[in-house]
Amino acid sequence: MYKWLFSPTLGVKATNSHKKEDTAMESSQKTLHFASVSGRKVEADFDGGATTSDAGALLLRQAEARIGIIDRVVMALSDRRHQSYVDHTHTDLIRQRVFQIACGYEDANDSNDLRSDPGLKTACDRLPLSGADLASQPTMSRLENSVSRSDLYRIGMALLEGFIESYDEPPKKIILDIDDTDDITHGAQQLSLFNGYHDDYCYMPVHLYEGHTGKLITTLLRPGCRMRGAQAAAILKRVLDHLIMVWPQTHICLRGDSHFSTPEVHDLCDGYGIDFILGQASNKTLKRLGAPLMDQAEALAEKTEKPVRLFSHFDYKAGSWRRERRVIHKAEITQGKPNPRFVVTNIGNRTDSFLYEKLYCARGRMEGFIKDHKTFLHSDRTSCHRFGANQFRLFLHSLAYVLLRDQTPRHARHTMGQVQLRHDPTACPQSRRQSAGASHQGALSPAHLVPPQGSDEDDRDQPRHRLMNRDDARTTSNKTARPRAPVCLYGRCTHPTQPQPDSAQHKTTKTLDRKPQSLLQHMKSAPFGRFMNYSG
Repeated sequence: MYKWLFSPTLGVKATNSHKKEDTAMESSQKTLHFASVSGRKVEADFDGGATTSDAGALLLRQAEARIGIIDRVVMALSDRRHQSYVDHTHTDLIRQRVFQIACGYEDANDSNDLRSDPGLKTACDRLPLSGADLASQPTMSRLENSVSRSDLYRIGMALLEGFIESYDEPPKKIILDIDDTDDITHGAQQLSLFNGYHDDYCYMPVHLYEGHTGKLITTLLRPGCRMRGAQAAAILKRVLDHLIMVWPQTHICLRGDSHFSTPEVHDLCDGYGIDFILGQASNKTLKRLGAPLMDQAEALAEKTEKPVRLFSHFDYKAGSWRRERRVIHKAEITQGKPNPRFVVTNIGNRTDSFLYEKLYCARGRMEGFIKDHKTFLHSDRTSCHRFGANQFRLFLHSLAYVLLRDQTPRHARHTMGQVQLRHDPTACPQSRRQSAGASHQGALSPAHLVPPQGSDEDDRDQPRHRLMNRDDARTTSNKTARPRAPVCLYGRCTHPTQPQPDSAQHKTTKTLDRKPQSLLQHMKSAPFGRFMNYSG
């Protein structure tokens, strides 16, 4: 008998089955009978069979096999559960939650509908049909609220270590883009404060990216007040300590908005010997020092009747600064109105126009990175009551960002919305998400997960799907297995200044089978300071 499977997006698929299936013929509304062909019955079946609208999770599975970022986070967690009653390991829970977020299901409630989805089960190394179901929402909620402050610190360090090892060799230069964004809250979340600028109660999470590649370094949840200079310097100091220890020859430049231009951040960059270029808020003194150039721009604009942009620089010292700094002044006339801008920097071997237009204005890309993280991955879904649980949620969304960023072609201008592995709501009747993914250009069509021919679904010794398992993915060709760079954190591993193996031999002998070393194995027993400053 020929059986036809109809899917809203895949069209028609034919399978040959000699077994009589009474369940498919019970309802005449689901089955249509046609004339026989060569003595075989022909039926049209609209039940869809074993389908999934989240086949993109399989790509995430392969990406995570190369990166190993989820394994690092799992090693950072302390499992305080009684193992006799554990059905879902931390690896299974975090992998399921991160894959759901990357596929467009940002709520923990979605786990109730997706725990039996064959695509997500396969991505979590479970058989798509006969394998045990994944975790439900209560289990996810218990996980979010069981993470301690020390666990959060180690997870942040795991993200930093993952960023370091994403490079095959130390980069010549990197740009640290730092900025915060508003995360509006609607409940009784801890440390949700009123922000006058945004005119609402919110959090103000801090995002740190590499400016050239968009790779995420870390994300920290903060109360809804403006960050102070000492707090920004404390976060940057932890990051710079490890980056400079691992990459002592890498040129580092810090780039940020005007509220990061504080004497603490300036002195920190001077102490570490790194460059910085930061926006500088305007005041009466800066306007007075830039008045001659602005008068010249206004006269030129009046003469030419065109927009004018002029650049100059001068030395300026605020009352709280230790010494004078170079301030770049942009005198711009747009639509007949002055538009002055100021930037403070310690870079002295470049022209004013280059520093402002090419270097500082390029930080606009970071706004796109934050948009990918916040808008497309819905990282502002911080609806837990505990502040620590919301920080853990932010880390989970950051893991989804890392995996999706790995799927973005290099040097391609793709947004996260174009590469996000979001579900197709038209092909998933039980889905509650109708608006988020309906117009998504890169949505993946439903995929049929059919066991190999001749296999019995009850025979658990046979493979149920033609996919590489996790170990096979890690030991494939060396072109896909990225060798891990030597990491030196807390002085307990190979220092990059020590002699290293030959690069060619190193690439052929080192695969992703190696578990993360050097940091997380000894961090659980090490005393640490406060990871987040909860005070305003």
